[in-house]
Amino acid sequence: MRRSKLAALGVLPFGLLLAPSAHADGGSISPGFLLSGVTGEQSYLGLGGELSFMYYAGDEVITEQIGLGGFLQAQTYDTSFGRYAAGAQAGSWFGGELGWAYREEGPAETAGHGLHLAGYASAGVLVASLRATVPLIGEDERGKSAPGFELAFNLAVKIPIPIGDLDVVGPLPHGRPLRHGEQQILPELLLDGRPVRASDFSDERARTYADDARAERASVPAFLRLASELGARGAHSLARRALAAAGDEVRHARICLALASARSGTKLGLGPIALPPRRVPSLEDIAVESALDRDVLE
Repeated sequence: MRRSKLAALGVLPFGLLLAPSAHADGGSISPGFLLSGVTGEQSYLGLGGELSFMYYAGDEVITEQIGLGGFLQAQTYDTSFGRYAAGAQAGSWFGGELGWAYREEGPAETAGHGLHLAGYASAGVLVASLRATVPLIGEDERGKSAPGFELAFNLAVKIPIPIGDLDVVGPLPHGRPLRHGEQQILPELLLDGRPVRASDFSDERARTYADDARAERASVPAFLRLASELGARGAHSLARRALAAAGDEVRHARICLALASARSGTKLGLGPIALPPRRVPSLEDIAVESALDRDVLE
């Protein structure tokens, strides 16, 4: 299956990590754990959490557009005092943050405000960033010095929760094309029992899901034929795996067809497939055909 639309929280919370070519017309809210190594006039270990939001406005590949959003951070330094920050962020795989930070009074320094600046690299679940805090206002109390310039290396583990119309799976290969010689066989797409072309739909994702459904449906007899041919050549273990793959393709085809129907606002179906007869190939021929199928999928 090439794409799958996430419609409920927690079904697949790994967005960008699993979807280098995922599409978006929505965003994500990402709570997570934040670990920081802080250097400056004093060194600290920061532990805490972050809540961020990112919105992608275009129905395009995520890596080809810039998302806009915001963040909130709360950490404790050496479990003795806190640092809090809020601001805006922009990016996709790479991005930056700009905001305000407040640090509570510590053992050697007073409380103070600062400018929060950071650059990050995100893989959806894992985020690494380099953060600088430029002091702006310090509260000089009891002879303590105000917080100075601070540099921190941060690691965050997040759970991106998609919201809106966010397609988080991206392109994955179909199962196995159904061949007749050099020709690839696909079932017809049906609307009210009549053939229709996916290109007739105005919604791009409806077209994509409809094409996916046809390819997934064709993979079912392709794997069934493969299982029969492997069994005839004595490769029974591989034959059982091919049968299991055929069952997966049935489910994939149903999912893609349901998504295509939902996106197009119609009730779509798939026509029958006539499986062309052929002689049982040798195991060597099956291996060559599988290599060719891999090239088609790539």
